[in-house]
Amino acid sequence: PLSPARDMYVVVTGASSGIGKACAFELVRRGFNVLLVARRAALLKEVQAALLSEGGGGVLVSVLPLDLADATLDAGEAVLRALAERGACCGALVSA
Repeated sequence: PLSPARDMYVVVTGASSGIGKACAFELVRRGFNVLLVARRAALLKEVQAALLSEGGGGVLVSVLPLDLADATLDAGEAVLRALAERGACCGALVSA
């Protein structure tokens, strides 16, 4: 089973609402760092704030506003770059 590590993030797409948001909350409850990905930056910031207050500061919650359906972007590269900027790797991907 996957266990939390300081330099590992779980990437959660569709994290601004619905199943993606619910998964992010459960991951934080279990002690995982999360990288929240969705198109709506304002909603991502709201989810980030709620997760940080619930997580008690023991986890890292980052946001990456990104439209994964935009064919002009290399979404995978953008996610990897965001993780590298944090000195982290992707431990798992939740695509919601």
